[in-house]
Amino acid sequence: MAITVPISELRDYNKVTSLITPENPEVELTLHGRTKYVLTESKAYAREKARQELHDMLQESIDAVENGCKLYTLEESMAELGINV
Repeated sequence: MAITVPISELRDYNKVTSLITPENPEVELTLHGRTKYVLTESKAYAREKARQELHDMLQESIDAVENGCKLYTLEESMAELGINV
């Protein structure tokens, strides 16, 4: 569960960023009582971004198959690429 703090607390940046821990990886910054921004560690952000990109690619593949895209066996793929098995 993310910790929520008013954006005005960023005046004390060190205090706000110290709230980010392995147990609480996100700090939500609110403006007028509503979440406006989320702070997180760059590694956590990179992991989430990579996970989302993989999800999007898998969903694109699923959609392609559902729309009639041909599936190839490993042997067919290798032959198409000119690689002898």
